[in-house]
Amino acid sequence: AAPGSAEMLVDHYRRDFMDRIVGHRVVIITNQDVDAVCTVKILTALFKTEGIQYILLSCCGISDMKTKYDEYSSQSDKYILVNCGATIDVLETLGEPPKEKLFFILDYHRPINVLNYYNTTGQVFIVSVLEPEETIPDIKSTPYIVSMLRTWSLEGSRKLHQMLAYLGLPLVEVKQKYMNMSLDLRRQLVEMFSSETVVEKYKLPDVIFGSFVAEIGFRPKFNALDVQLSTLAVLEDPDATKSSEEKFLNAVQCLNVRDADNHKAGIEKAKTMLKQLNSQIQMMVEMKQVQEVGPFLFVQLTDSIIDFNYFKRPTTIPLLANFLQHAGIRSGKRKWRQSPWIIMIPYNKNTLLLLVFQLEPLSKPTRTYSLRCSVSSNLRCQTT
Repeated sequence: AAPGSAEMLVDHYRRDFMDRIVGHRVVIITNQDVDAVCTVKILTALFKTEGIQYILLSCCGISDMKTKYDEYSSQSDKYILVNCGATIDVLETLGEPPKEKLFFILDYHRPINVLNYYNTTGQVFIVSVLEPEETIPDIKSTPYIVSMLRTWSLEGSRKLHQMLAYLGLPLVEVKQKYMNMSLDLRRQLVEMFSSETVVEKYKLPDVIFGSFVAEIGFRPKFNALDVQLSTLAVLEDPDATKSSEEKFLNAVQCLNVRDADNHKAGIEKAKTMLKQLNSQIQMMVEMKQVQEVGPFLFVQLTDSIIDFNYFKRPTTIPLLANFLQHAGIRSGKRKWRQSPWIIMIPYNKNTLLLLVFQLEPLSKPTRTYSLRCSVSSNLRCQTT
């Protein structure tokens, strides 16, 4: 397990499973399949022998599982999930249950969600035997540092360099590619970024997270997040000379990690996309381009930056919207957390894309607004 995480894989069934539920009422939530029926039959016979009280519930799908949990959450602090729960983040799906509630997963579905395995609260236990070729992947960092430290500003950039200095990371090392860093330093990175300095001093509790890694022969490892970003960048390629079908086929080819050239090209496009995303966010936050229009927060993107076409597609617009909101919140703009948003994006000379969204739940009852916009020499928006 990673630093600061609990060991989630049960390897001693009496000590880590049975002893934790003896003397308690247990809620069994089971999937509706033959394997689950057989498992429940064995479990309930065992529980009768041990004198364990139980409530048996069956579910069909994740939403039904959550509904069953919500209905019976007051009945017990011990839950057994049979053939459901392994492939999803159980705690997030169930709304972050109190720490006294424990979940035991008996599920043959794969892959096991790494967030069930790397867990600081110690609430989720995987009652399963891993196959010989099955491993739990290590946990390769997240770009959310950008919005948390606001690295687009001089203060944020200084804070990032200060943090690296506190961790003992020489600039000559961090400015080069990861594969070229010293082996000893690479082995210490997870522990460094899980340290109290990062979590407490720089308020970065989620700088380390679970992800899958592919390793083929002597080639560099591929992180799932990196592959996702590179595939997205290829799919959203701003090159107007390429058709959408051609971009799609290129994205499919990008997933062939054995094709080093295509994968490398996708990674480079992802870097360009993230740089442009960062530049656009910096402009909107630092130059105060977000305006209040009635109950909405309104911002219009400009097409003056390179590769602006990245932000005309439905899959990258939410990426921009999430980044914008969280960057503003970290800059002290608390209203950005709860107000509905309007983002206006120029698509061509005659067309504007209008995105209306709400990223965080309102603390007050939701109101319904109708929006009317007219495109002329001046943009006019009215709400009723």
